[in-house]
Amino acid sequence: MSIFKGQIGDFFYVKDIHPDNCRQVIRELREGLIILWFTAKENSIKIDGVDKNFTKNEVVFLTDFHQIEDVVISGAKIIQFNRSFFCIVENDEKVGCKGVLFFGSDELPVIEIKEEVLQQLQFIYNRIETKIEKKDDLQLGMLQTLLTELLIYYTREYRKQKDLVVDEENNIIRDFNFLVEQHFRSKTKVSDYANMLHKAPKTLKNIFSRHNYPSPSNIIQKRRALEAKRQLQYTDKTIKEISFELNFSAPQSFSRFFKKHTQRSPQEFRLSKSA
Repeated sequence: MSIFKGQIGDFFYVKDIHPDNCRQVIRELREGLIILWFTAKENSIKIDGVDKNFTKNEVVFLTDFHQIEDVVISGAKIIQFNRSFFCIVENDEKVGCKGVLFFGSDELPVIEIKEEVLQQLQFIYNRIETKIEKKDDLQLGMLQTLLTELLIYYTREYRKQKDLVVDEENNIIRDFNFLVEQHFRSKTKVSDYANMLHKAPKTLKNIFSRHNYPSPSNIIQKRRALEAKRQLQYTDKTIKEISFELNFSAPQSFSRFFKKHTQRSPQEFRLSKSA
């Protein structure tokens, strides 16, 4: 593993993953953003309780909100960094990955690396590893520059593969998705986000409809339901604690909401995941 550690808790590392170390690497993940490039076929990871399969030259983008388990990785390169090392919000004008690769909608961002750019991509990774090992006064700036270059490439490729146009309305959509990721526990109405974006709720609804996205309300509710499932499956918090954490007035309201979105009560869901 090649790792950079700064003086303010900032870190950035890259590591090769193989069958012998994959479970240990995942267990030792820190808080931060993750880029996972699969370099071999037949990889499977359970993410938020759902089995996901990945093949050679696919790249997936994860945050520390994702719950990762049951890992079987034939080969991959992992990059992880925290906000202190590189803040995607502060660098959004340069990189544009906020609400796209990270903290976006509930869809897991995955791209396929084309054969013609493999050599160029491997060159960037090699430069990163070399620079991490070379300690000097320029190390931090160089690593941030290399990460910027990598994120710009991945963001452009994701937009291309998903046919995402860079325009004002699509920027509003990704800003909305990012805000939901930050505030879904406390802000539950479309009007809350419309105010932050200086738009009318109806305007947001029309924008999402024109671009064939789920409605803003649906995105908020799906994100809250996802968090509820994470809390029920991966924590020992009581249903009452989870309901108040997600800003429900009473556990009964939370239970009705959860059953509407999952067709199971919170108790039934928790028991099924612990069986």
